[in-house]
Amino acid sequence: MCYACSTGTYNDVASATKCKNCSVGKYQNETARTSCKACPAAKYLPAIATQRSDISDCQDCSPGTYNDHTAAARCKNCTSGKYQNDTASTSCKACPVGKNLPAGAPRNDINDCQDCLPGTYNDETAVAICKVCTPGQYQNNTASTACTL
Repeated sequence: MCYACSTGTYNDVASATKCKNCSVGKYQNETARTSCKACPAAKYLPAIATQRSDISDCQDCSPGTYNDHTAAARCKNCTSGKYQNDTASTSCKACPVGKNLPAGAPRNDINDCQDCLPGTYNDETAVAICKVCTPGQYQNNTASTACTL
């Protein structure tokens, strides 16, 4: 006697006697299927998830994280110099010139980007550490994009 696999499971072998659970990052909302569907980019479905039977089981990436692939088990943290204030994002936003965002700092909002301090500058976006003015130059202001002779 054959049985239809329930939602959240699949069977890809004709002679199999039981259904398999969908793996991390995947779900199945239909019965009697031979594979599972991938959660879309900007979402994830971890190994500890107990439900894998609907796309709504795929969770949004939280602020400070992103996911640029389908079928993910977790979201990636934004790298130094970048932040993400939205949920369900496929990339992170670059801190603007004159600012930096060092490793270990929160990355949930543009306000997490820190002004370059006096004596430093930043003329690029997405930078972890501001550049120090070269000898013979100075900068008395914060959030500067260049030093003065």
